[in-house]
Amino acid sequence: MTGEPALPPAGTVGRAALLAPLSAPQAAIGQIMRSAASLGGNDIGPGAEVAVYDSGGTEAIAVAAARAAMADGAQMLLGPLLSGQSRAVAAAAGRVPVVAL
Repeated sequence: MTGEPALPPAGTVGRAALLAPLSAPQAAIGQIMRSAASLGGNDIGPGAEVAVYDSGGTEAIAVAAARAAMADGAQMLLGPLLSGQSRAVAAAAGRVPVVAL
């Protein structure tokens, strides 16, 4: 082993957080992202498999959203949308995977 955490058993359902710009000038895109996350009847929000957090329009807001998501148990971060925010969130996420959009 290289010190990496063991993978969970097959079939394990994890929690992901979608970091979307819900309050920034790109809020319309953020709402579309939120709607897409619920396609197929998937619940979104606190306690659901995918929780949605407002990444706002700045790096600081996105990092705060990512930290809140991780504190709430997110095991993967989806987003944020903006490149500067993605770099800041990746730097703050530690071992939590970040899928940049």
